[in-house]
Amino acid sequence: MRELEALFATRTRDAWARLGREQDLCLTPVLEGDEPRHDPQLAARGVFGEVATPWEGRAIPAFATPVRVDGASARWRAAPTLGQHTDGVLAECGFTRGEIAELCARGVAGVGRVQLGER
Repeated sequence: MRELEALFATRTRDAWARLGREQDLCLTPVLEGDEPRHDPQLAARGVFGEVATPWEGRAIPAFATPVRVDGASARWRAAPTLGQHTDGVLAECGFTRGEIAELCARGVAGVGRVQLGER
C-alpha cells in the first residue's frame, strides 16, 4: 500500500489521467465535488438531472438510475412527501385501519412524528 501511495504521489491527478489517455490505460481519476457534473461521459449518459419538489417550490439535483432496459431509463419523479405512504406501509405490515388510525392519533406514526433532520 505504501509503495502504491508513493508511486501515485509522483504525479498530479491530471498527469496520471493524461498518461492513461496517451498509453490507452484503464486509468480514470476520482472526481470530487462538482466535477462529475462536468464530465462529458457522465453527461452523455444522462446521469444528472433535477427532480421537482412541489412542496418546496423548487427542483433539487438528482442522479439517474444506472439501470437501463432496452435503452429506456426510469422517469424522474419527486420523492414522496413526509408520511405520504404511512398508511399503505403499515397496512402491508399487517396493521388494521383502526390500529393505523390509533398509531397516527398517538403520534407514533404519520406526519408530525418525525421532523426533517431528526434522528
